[in-house]
Amino acid sequence: AYSYSYSYGGGIHAYGSTVSGNTVSGNSAYSYYGYSYGGGIYASGSTVSGNTVSGNSTGGDDGGGGGVYAYDGSTVSGDTVSGNSTDYKGGGIYAFGGTVSGNTVSGNSAYDGGGIYAYGSTVSGNIVSGNSADDYGGGIYAKSSDVISNTISANSVSGDFARGAGVRASHGSYERDYDFLYNTVVGNSGPAGSTVGGLEISNEWQVHYNNFYGNTPYDVTVDSSGDISGTHNYWGTGSSVDILAQVYDWYDDSDRGKFLYVPFLSEPSAEAPFPPPTGLTVDVSKDQATLSWSAHPSFETGWGYKVYYDSDDPLPPYEGTGLNEGDSPVDVGNQTSYTLTGLDPNRDYYFSVTAYDNEGHESWYSNIDWKQGGYWVYLPLVLR
Repeated sequence: AYSYSYSYGGGIHAYGSTVSGNTVSGNSAYSYYGYSYGGGIYASGSTVSGNTVSGNSTGGDDGGGGGVYAYDGSTVSGDTVSGNSTDYKGGGIYAFGGTVSGNTVSGNSAYDGGGIYAYGSTVSGNIVSGNSADDYGGGIYAKSSDVISNTISANSVSGDFARGAGVRASHGSYERDYDFLYNTVVGNSGPAGSTVGGLEISNEWQVHYNNFYGNTPYDVTVDSSGDISGTHNYWGTGSSVDILAQVYDWYDDSDRGKFLYVPFLSEPSAEAPFPPPTGLTVDVSKDQATLSWSAHPSFETGWGYKVYYDSDDPLPPYEGTGLNEGDSPVDVGNQTSYTLTGLDPNRDYYFSVTAYDNEGHESWYSNIDWKQGGYWVYLPLVLR
């Protein structure tokens, strides 16, 4: 017989403490026959803020929180959590009964909840981009948790039972309805031919004033028998027929409930984060790169795009210099294609695009293309 063991906090174990301003990198919590919590930081009844948490991991039969495991009312806020992994739940952050707010969560991976796994928690104001999961919730797995005002983009799920490329939202119990409000869910992806949605949702949730578009195969999937209130969301189109084609629900499978999306918004939700561009591609020829991207579906105000580049780091800030068109960023107006010239063929370059309007809003970054050693490699996101 095997005796189960427990491993807590590969880098920092905090109980009733404040963990602030640290760089926590390259740590691991592992228990082969047991539970492992918090590859970088394990926090119980604590505050974790302003840290950089990267390249940590957990492994074993159960547990999670490749970067941060937050338990018993802990708060995780203002942290940069990237490149962490776990065999179980919460590649970047696992939160149980706590608050996850204002973090940048990118490039993490897990079985469930590639970026964030939240149970009985509040998840608000985060950037969740470029994370991946095998099963549920490429960006966020929200169980009995409120999800409010997040940017959720360029995340993915890939397994045979994949659910929720951007977000998987479900109930652990039925004590109350939970809120999915004021989020931007754009450019997340699941396996071709599947029924995966950018948001995959079950049971009774309130889903309002969000931006949904550019997710594949669907923007929203209902994964329960009950109808879901989903009015006053923006879908990148003003056509009811087109919106219906972006939703997988009762009309596709009579065992599922309906997603009640009427009335809907004709412009992006003003309360949600400004949506980033999608579909950036780069065509390279000799010393120039031509960038192309998908136009934003609609704007009420004047608007445009900015092209960013750099040659030393795939992460922001993108402060590249020396190209003929000027230093980064280059304001290209309302064009959806632009050519940069004067590239050094022996250097690395990273390209991304943001959108802005005349009211001072600028979006999160699009995906990027990366030139390294003469080869071009696609990356699913870039973080701002």
